[in-house]
Amino acid sequence: MKQVIFLLFPGIEILDFAGPLQTFAEAKNHGCSLIVKYCSWQPEISTSQGVFINRLRHFSKVIPKKDDIIIIPGIEHQKYADNALSTLPSDVFDWLNHAYKNNVQLCSICTGAFVLAHAGLLDGKRCTTHWLRTEELQQTYPKIHVETNCLFIHDKGIYTSAGIASGIDLSLAVVEKNWGPNVTSKVARDLVVYIRRNGRHDQKSIYLDYRDHINPVIHKIQDWLISHPGKNNKIDALAEQFCLSQRNLTRLFKKATGVTIKQYTTLITLEHAKILLQHPENSVDSIAIQCGFHDAKQLRRLWRKHFGSTPSKSRSK
Repeated sequence: MKQVIFLLFPGIEILDFAGPLQTFAEAKNHGCSLIVKYCSWQPEISTSQGVFINRLRHFSKVIPKKDDIIIIPGIEHQKYADNALSTLPSDVFDWLNHAYKNNVQLCSICTGAFVLAHAGLLDGKRCTTHWLRTEELQQTYPKIHVETNCLFIHDKGIYTSAGIASGIDLSLAVVEKNWGPNVTSKVARDLVVYIRRNGRHDQKSIYLDYRDHINPVIHKIQDWLISHPGKNNKIDALAEQFCLSQRNLTRLFKKATGVTIKQYTTLITLEHAKILLQHPENSVDSIAIQCGFHDAKQLRRLWRKHFGSTPSKSRSK
C-alpha cells in the first residue's frame, strides 16, 4: 500500500492542504491502494487561517518507502523566507533528502517549493510556485529554474505547483501517474473540477479527455462505455439503458463532450485495442474479436485511418 504523507509546517495555507487531501481521499474511495499520514516536528500546528491541527506524528517516525508520496502544502510568507527556514530543525531537510534518494515522489504546493529549494532538492531542476513569489524564489535560490507559465511541473521525481487551487491539478496528475487516467477522471468528477492538463503533459488520454463537463447522466454513460469496450454500444441500446430518447441522448452527449457517441466509442475501442496490444500473447485477430469488430480486417482499416499504421507495427514501437 502506498503512503501519501503530508509534511505540515506551522502556518500552512488551508486550501493548499485540504485540496490535495480531498483528492487523495476520493482516489482511495475509488479503490486506489493508499494510506494518508500527517507529520511535523511538533504535535500541533496552526494554519495561516488560525485553524489548529493536532495529534501529528513526528516526521522521524514516518518512514517513506520507494514510490510513496510526500506532499508539502504552502506556508504563509514570513515562514518560508530563507532566514526563517534556516531556524527549523535541520533533520527535517535531511529527512526529505533521504526520501528523495530512496525514490519517494516529492510534491510541493504553492510556496512549499521554498522548502524543497532550501533542502537543495530543486538545484538544477525546473519548478514553479505562486505567481506572486516566482521572482523571489528564483532570486533566493539561483541554482534552480523557476517557470511562470504553468500550473505544475514534474522534473526528476519532484512535482511543484503554482498557487493555491493548482494543488488539486498537481494532485490529479500524481493520481494519474500512480493509478491511471480512468480513476483520475472519476476523482475529478467527484471534486467537480475540470482536469486542466499541463501544457507539457506528454500524452492525451481518452479517459480524461471529453470529461470537462458536469452532466451526471453523460458521465455515467461515459463510465459505462469505458467499462464495456466492444459491447453493444449502439445509440438505441444506450438510450434504452439510460432511459433517454435516441434524439435526446445524441443531443446531450454532443453538447457535453463536443463529440458524437460514435466518435467517442471509436476512440474508447481503439484505446482498448492499444492496451491489448501490449500483451504479446494477443493476436490481432483475437484483439479484433475482444474489441467487438467483425474481423481483424475491420480493426486494421480503422487503425490505419486513425494512426496511419497497422496494429502490428504499432505493437513493435
